[in-house]
Amino acid sequence: AAALLALALPAGAAHAQEDDDAPAPPELADTVTIHDVDVEGHPTVTVTVEPPVGLFGTELDAGDFTLTEDGEARDVELAERERTDLEVVLTIDTSTSMGEEGRMPALLAAAEDFVEAMPPGTAVGVVRFDSAPEVVIEPTDDHDAVTDALATLAPRGRTALYDAVPASLELLTVDDAEPAVVLFADGEDNNSAISREDAAAALEDADVAMHVIELFTDRYEPDALEALAGATDGVLAATDDPGQLTDLYGAVASALLQRYDLVYDSDAGGDTELVVAVDAGDVTAEEAVEAALPDPPPEPAPEEPEEEAVAAPVLSSRVLDAPLLATSAWLWVGAGLVGLGLAAALALLLLPTDAVRVRLGDRTAALAAAGAGGGEQRTGRLAGAAERASALADRLLGTRKIRRTIAVELERAGIDLRPGEFLVVVTGAALAAAAVGLLLGGPLLAVAFLIAGALAPRAVLRVLAERRRAAFADQLSDVLQLLSGSLRAGYGLSQAVDSVSRDAEAPASEEFRRIVVETRLGRDFGDALDAAADRLGNEDFAWVVQAIKINREVGGDLSEILDNVGETIRERGRLRRQVKALSAEGKLSAIVLYVLPFAVVGLVSVLNPGYLNVLVEEPVGWVMLGVSAVLLIVGGVWLKRTVQLQY
Repeated sequence: AAALLALALPAGAAHAQEDDDAPAPPELADTVTIHDVDVEGHPTVTVTVEPPVGLFGTELDAGDFTLTEDGEARDVELAERERTDLEVVLTIDTSTSMGEEGRMPALLAAAEDFVEAMPPGTAVGVVRFDSAPEVVIEPTDDHDAVTDALATLAPRGRTALYDAVPASLELLTVDDAEPAVVLFADGEDNNSAISREDAAAALEDADVAMHVIELFTDRYEPDALEALAGATDGVLAATDDPGQLTDLYGAVASALLQRYDLVYDSDAGGDTELVVAVDAGDVTAEEAVEAALPDPPPEPAPEEPEEEAVAAPVLSSRVLDAPLLATSAWLWVGAGLVGLGLAAALALLLLPTDAVRVRLGDRTAALAAAGAGGGEQRTGRLAGAAERASALADRLLGTRKIRRTIAVELERAGIDLRPGEFLVVVTGAALAAAAVGLLLGGPLLAVAFLIAGALAPRAVLRVLAERRRAAFADQLSDVLQLLSGSLRAGYGLSQAVDSVSRDAEAPASEEFRRIVVETRLGRDFGDALDAAADRLGNEDFAWVVQAIKINREVGGDLSEILDNVGETIRERGRLRRQVKALSAEGKLSAIVLYVLPFAVVGLVSVLNPGYLNVLVEEPVGWVMLGVSAVLLIVGGVWLKRTVQLQY
């Protein structure tokens, strides 16, 4: 809870005492304001405070603050918090009285200095009020535009002070910013449609702090302005000298910007009284707040002395406590592997290469290192090493049939890699997995990880191919409509296919572009379509290819045929999506049932290590694991066949 702050400059007080008709501004005590108590890191607690008004602009350190918990002093660390979450509206009195005694120029100069003091990114808006409130500029972080808007203000009309309050609140729109209204007035309200109570209630409902700067005259209303500032614990500053407005605006700017974080370690829990006091210079102030702190953790029970001292294991984790890691010989092996890795990396960086492989769309080519004009072009060592490794992998693949199989799988997955490059990727993944397994559990786990690392890329290829096939199936009806429209527009079949390759989305555009390229290179159009259908594995597209080939032989209206086939495919797609929606619950149940045993084993291993050791240390446990594995495989296949519907 913040306390109501006030500035009462001596010059203003002296002038008020000389004039019997002008009441003196209120003089309220300096207080320290507690804005927030952060207990998320308990027992570390962070208390955000605002220093007393008399210390604005003064650099403070931890020795100036005292913090107690239920009367117990705590050691604190101090950090100044930069404010970047402000949105401010300047609400300025521009009634006729502001034209007297040079008040308006002094006000504009003070307001411009205030805007310049705001951090970059702070949104500032301006509202003027005379006979009625008026928005001069909406909140913006362009401070130059705000300064230009201030320069347009001129005195006129009467004073609608209370009406300006809701008008200013309407401009505060930034959700993540802390809003504030800075009000300047030089007299009483004489033209508002609402009352003082309505204006104060609007501030309370919006929970927006209003800071008031008063240039008091014989029309000064201290009770009214104190009510507005006190509605949400704002700063109230007053003077009778226009030349001191710059100091008052500077004090308000400091009140908005100066915050400190007091960080300390708490020993308390539950409802706790926190008292923050500050003593610096001639200012002494304190503030108390009730904070709900989490209960402190229970003290650990004293450990009973052991009869025999047991040497601590090298690695505390059961998984990482591998026998291999306990011997110095394997430590030397690990160090040697690290050295070999560094040597290999250095060799890749230093070995020269004379060729580089570049990609052009969906094509790949080997370019000689000779640059334009006969100059020699050197390429990156890493790229050259990767090229040589890929060429070696291509030779190791041996038969053309193996390379062809891998190439087809890569094409179906939409991955632009050669079979040799893919073999390099698989080998790297398998070796990396084996190294991790060796470090974690020894040779057996290394072999298991090696097999998993070798099989995982092929599984990824199948998943990517299936996704690409499904995406093409969803696009097929739109593609046929585009083909049919192009044919009706007068295009030939080749031109229509070319149009699809340009206008459709991937993967349809990629496949039709390949058909166009293969046709231009001399391949028969029908053979190119058959190759695409075989590559995609889509039954609907195979029908389309058959329809196109039959039409080329016997003639007819191909656009009408494509429309009919497209309508059939759309109906099949609608049915397929309906079946997918109806079987979604069964598929999710299958996944949950399949993953549940592994999740339970992992959870039990973490919560109670050693509880499942009997499964791997006793023959009966091995039998149970074997039977469970067989049942799990049978159940998984059964569930998959149950939820995988065909039509």
